[in-house]
Formats: sequence, structure tokens, C-alpha cells
Amino acid sequence: MHVAAIDRILQKLKNIIELIKLCDSVRLYCCSLLLVYESDKTGKLNFKTDIRIIDFAEFQTRSGDGERYNGPDEGFLRGLESLVRLLGNLMEEDRKKITEIPEKGKEEEEDEEEIEQ
Repeated sequence: MHVAAIDRILQKLKNIIELIKLCDSVRLYCCSLLLVYESDKTGKLNFKTDIRIIDFAEFQTRSGDGERYNGPDEGFLRGLESLVRLLGNLMEEDRKKITEIPEKGKEEEEDEEEIEQ
């Protein structure tokens, strides 16, 4: 998967987080996130990403005793924020791999010394 695709997914996750923060009194139980990545065979940056909240076992606005929930679903938000953090860490690792310059081995240094002489 391209780093650009992960970046796009991260942005969509952040948008969902902001939306969930606005959903006062909603609770999402036993649901999943479907992350979609679709690319053509060229290997170029022609790709599509999407995120869907799926598999709702229960969607509630009130507790079992009939009391209305107060505030956004902190558990769901915590899960989304964890996913954002994990994907962000993956991107950072990839960026480090791209920018890392391997250290010269002893044989390479000896070869350079011979060339200089």
C-alpha cells in the first residue's frame, strides 16, 4: 500500500473522529471499520480509499435504564484514535526507511582507501 494511501485513510479517520465527537448521546456497540484500498495494476498513484462503519450489533442513544447518554462515545473514539496512531507510526517507519542512508561497511571503507591511494 502506498504511503499516500495511508495518509488519505488517516485524513478520513480524523474526519470520522470529528463527526463522532459531534454525535452526543450515540453509542456504537460491536461494530467494525471496513478500510478499502483499491489500486490498478500499474503500481502508480492511481488508487481509491474508503472507510465504512459496518456490522452494527447495537446502536443506542439511551442506557438500559432509559437514561440518555451524555457526550460522544469515548470508547469508539479511543479505538479510532488508536488506529490513527498505529497507522501514523507505520507511515513514520516507512519515511525513515526511505531517508535512511546505510552506514558504510568496513569492506567499503577499505575499497575507498585503495581507490584514493
